[in-house]
Amino acid sequence: MNSKEAILEFLSGQQDITLGYSEINFFKPASLDAEQVGYSFNPKGESLVTGKQGDWQASWTVIASDEASDPLFVDTAAPELPVMVAAHGMGTWEPEPIADSLHHLAGILTRLRVLAAGRENPVKKLLNPLSAQEAAAFVDFVKTANPNSDSGYWETIMLLALENDTE
Repeated sequence: MNSKEAILEFLSGQQDITLGYSEINFFKPASLDAEQVGYSFNPKGESLVTGKQGDWQASWTVIASDEASDPLFVDTAAPELPVMVAAHGMGTWEPEPIADSLHHLAGILTRLRVLAAGRENPVKKLLNPLSAQEAAAFVDFVKTANPNSDSGYWETIMLLALENDTE
């Protein structure tokens, strides 16, 4: 299976995740190529890939975006298909690894979905608050299962989930 097939297979099993105000919205497999507009190419179909550091790289494929419109993307140049995130609108792309592979991302998302159940919006989260122990266990899982990735992205999601919306 090539990297594009692996990405399409991964996406075919994904549903969006919302935890309070945090969300990850996955692209549908049929729209994967169209979703690369603004990253790999512009609306006219012209490449935005220059090969320069800080610019979008040819090996990156966006698979999702979060509530801040930051892209989650796969680096297809690496055989394990690591997953990264980068801040959108900063002028340069500075990727942070968030999962060692698509397989590892699937494991993270499975755990995140369990935490998000019953907390899909701010009101539900307020009625069913996340405990500090649940958040810490999730971050510990991410760190242990993904030793080559930065857990900061997931830590931020947990911090936002722990915030009290009434303050």
